[in-house]
Amino acid sequence: MNNITVFTLATEILLNIHLAELRECAKLTQTQLTSAMWVEQPTIAGMEKLRQAIKLSSLKKYIEATDGKLHLNIEMANETNFGFSV
Repeated sequence: MNNITVFTLATEILLNIHLAELRECAKLTQTQLTSAMWVEQPTIAGMEKLRQAIKLSSLKKYIEATDGKLHLNIEMANETNFGFSV
């Protein structure tokens, strides 16, 4: 396993853990979140699974359904940062 694979896997694990934690922090079940997002429960479960690719638009819906806001910060190699709300 190379460094990029390890980093990618660690990022996926971190994202998925945080999605479930975010939902739990909002005191919502997966079933309750389905109503706010207008999706089926397996969709929520899939978003919280490891190695599940998540579109930015779906992530935004998930976060907004938990009463949160999504901000994106991009750090370039030259240390320039770009941040914006999604």
